[in-house]
Amino acid sequence: MALAQETADALHSPPVDVRRFVDESPFSIYQKLLLGLCFITTFVDGFDTQVVAVAGPMLRTEMGLGPAQLGTIFAAAMIGGIVAAFAMAPFADRVGRRPLLIAALMASAVLSVGNGFAGTFGQLFAFRLGAGVFLAVAVTVAYTYAAEVAPKRAAATAVMIASAGFGLGVAATGFLSVWLIPHFGWRSIFYAGGAGAFALSLLLLCVLPESVRFMAQRDGHEVQIRKFLRRIDPRVALPPSTRFFLNEERKTNVSLADVLGAGRSLIAIPLWISTFSLAFVVYVLMQWLPVFVTSGGGGAGRAGEAVGWFKLGGVVGGFICAACIERARNPYPILAAFLIPACATFVGMAMAPAGTGLFIASVAISGVLLNGPLYASNGLVGRLFPTYVRTGGLAITAGVGRMGAMAGPFSVGLLLQAGWSVPEVLQAAPIPLLVSVVFVSVLSLRERALVHSADAA
Repeated sequence: MALAQETADALHSPPVDVRRFVDESPFSIYQKLLLGLCFITTFVDGFDTQVVAVAGPMLRTEMGLGPAQLGTIFAAAMIGGIVAAFAMAPFADRVGRRPLLIAALMASAVLSVGNGFAGTFGQLFAFRLGAGVFLAVAVTVAYTYAAEVAPKRAAATAVMIASAGFGLGVAATGFLSVWLIPHFGWRSIFYAGGAGAFALSLLLLCVLPESVRFMAQRDGHEVQIRKFLRRIDPRVALPPSTRFFLNEERKTNVSLADVLGAGRSLIAIPLWISTFSLAFVVYVLMQWLPVFVTSGGGGAGRAGEAVGWFKLGGVVGGFICAACIERARNPYPILAAFLIPACATFVGMAMAPAGTGLFIASVAISGVLLNGPLYASNGLVGRLFPTYVRTGGLAITAGVGRMGAMAGPFSVGLLLQAGWSVPEVLQAAPIPLLVSVVFVSVLSLRERALVHSADAA
């Protein structure tokens, strides 16, 4: 009798397209809580990324590091991130989002604590490199998860919100260092970052489910998928016999060629170039602001405050940019509208004495105008790729961004070593932003042509 009932249920229960279900359902509190976990993951990455910059002035004194060596330390985590991004791109979508994220966070926690025990340039470089590898994996998976947990109408915003956690993490590093360093020394901020990463990995182990879109591309996950979808919209009946599928292209043995297939390269490559240029400038300020401020006569507390306001402004900019993009048919002019006035903020920083009110105000406004488009690029790329290559596409995006993030601070170290002054460095900083504006403009023209063609049809 039970078998007959199950057979009858199967006949009357059509297969459910998971993507359509998620896209047409309300954006539930449950989904937003999962998005919050992605936000916290990027927060941890932001904290770890900035912690070495906040400790930079003390590192120079205690370890006797020159500007070029300090620039290399700043770049170490980025080198690790680049290696991780391009190494994981071809196979990351074959592994579940959940186990990859948890394992990467646990490994990064150990290495982040190790930074506090480093006593030489070589030891510090090795710990920074290793932490960069695993945090790059964690953040890429967090972006992927954010794109997949949200409905299509909010996918770009979801990734941008997850990205904004990075900025808040950087800001927290600056503000927390004002209290931690005077009381417990510069090593304490590395310990705090590692402890936070480990606590988050335990939380995810307890509460984070696998991505429902990832499960829908695999067999044998009907029970977990049904449970997930019921949490999204409990009003919809999903009998035990219901079968689930994902109405997307599906491939196994994914290669880099698949990531850029189906015309995606025409959008992804200009976005990647723009991301590189933006990250170049953003990380110059993130990594070198403490040194800029202290060399201009400001104390360590004022240096941390400058970093905090820069990234706090970035969080605000990220939400403003997200709200504008979700309402726009063509998002690219919005990016240009942020980047062009961002160039002017460097004039204020170059003219004002480091650490003064005008300098801090210019830094904060720069944070709003620079970080919003950087976060938006992640959201736009996340929306571009289908499930079977989404982690790979976002991994390359993260790798390209980290290449810019490495090149910027390292270039400044070389320029300062060569005798450039801080105002001269700040005056040259807008040049990469203009490169980003050019490629954003190319994408804007292409998108406008597509919109006009769609309207004409």
